[in-house]
Amino acid sequence: MTTSKENGVTYSSTIAASSNDTKIRNTSSKVCRMLTPSEIKDLQQNKRESIQKMRELLDGNVFL
Repeated sequence: MTTSKENGVTYSSTIAASSNDTKIRNTSSKVCRMLTPSEIKDLQQNKRESIQKMRELLDGNVFL
Protein backbone atom coordinates (compact mmCIF):
# COMPACT_ATOMS: atom_id res chain seq x y z
CA MET A 1 0.00 0.00 0.00
CA THR A 2 1.28 3.45 -0.89
CA THR A 3 0.03 6.74 0.55
CA SER A 4 0.28 10.33 -0.63
CA LYS A 5 -0.93 13.59 0.87
CA GLU A 6 -2.53 16.29 -1.25
CA ASN A 7 -4.30 19.43 0.06
CA GLY A 8 -4.55 17.93 3.54
CA VAL A 9 -6.21 14.70 2.34
CA THR A 10 -4.34 11.43 2.55
CA TYR A 11 -4.82 9.08 -0.39
CA SER A 12 -3.83 5.44 -0.34
CA SER A 13 -3.47 2.97 -3.19
CA THR A 14 -3.91 -0.72 -2.54
CA ILE A 15 -3.17 -3.44 -5.06
CA ALA A 16 -5.47 -6.39 -4.48
CA ALA A 17 -4.45 -9.53 -6.34
CA SER A 18 -6.98 -12.26 -6.99
CA SER A 19 -6.61 -15.55 -8.80
CA ASN A 20 -8.05 -14.07 -12.00
CA ASP A 21 -6.67 -10.55 -12.19
CA THR A 22 -4.98 -7.68 -10.39
CA LYS A 23 -7.01 -4.61 -9.58
CA ILE A 24 -5.67 -1.29 -8.38
CA ARG A 25 -7.98 0.47 -5.94
CA ASN A 26 -7.55 4.13 -5.05
CA THR A 27 -9.24 5.17 -1.83
CA SER A 28 -9.20 8.33 0.24
CA SER A 29 -8.61 8.19 3.96
CA LYS A 30 -12.35 8.70 4.51
CA VAL A 31 -13.02 5.33 2.87
CA CYS A 32 -10.34 3.24 4.49
CA ARG A 33 -11.62 -0.34 4.24
CA MET A 34 -13.23 -2.68 1.78
CA LEU A 35 -16.47 -4.49 2.50
CA THR A 36 -16.22 -7.89 4.10
CA PRO A 37 -17.77 -10.87 2.26
CA SER A 38 -20.60 -11.03 4.83
CA GLU A 39 -21.41 -7.33 4.31
CA ILE A 40 -21.49 -7.86 0.54
CA LYS A 41 -23.82 -10.84 1.05
CA ASP A 42 -26.13 -8.71 3.25
CA LEU A 43 -26.25 -5.96 0.61
CA GLN A 44 -27.04 -8.48 -2.13
CA GLN A 45 -29.80 -10.01 0.02
CA ASN A 46 -31.28 -6.56 0.73
CA LYS A 47 -31.24 -5.81 -3.00
CA ARG A 48 -33.06 -9.07 -3.77
CA GLU A 49 -35.66 -8.36 -1.08
CA SER A 50 -36.21 -4.82 -2.40
CA ILE A 51 -36.69 -6.11 -5.95
CA GLN A 52 -39.15 -8.74 -4.67
CA LYS A 53 -41.15 -6.07 -2.78
CA MET A 54 -41.28 -3.86 -5.88
CA ARG A 55 -42.52 -6.78 -7.98
CA GLU A 56 -45.24 -7.55 -5.44
CA LEU A 57 -46.33 -3.90 -5.42
CA LEU A 58 -46.36 -3.78 -9.21
CA ASP A 59 -48.32 -7.04 -9.47
CA GLY A 60 -51.02 -5.61 -7.22
CA ASN A 61 -51.21 -2.23 -8.95
CA VAL A 62 -51.11 -2.84 -12.68
CA PHE A 63 -53.70 -0.82 -14.59
CA LEU A 64 -54.22 -1.63 -18.25
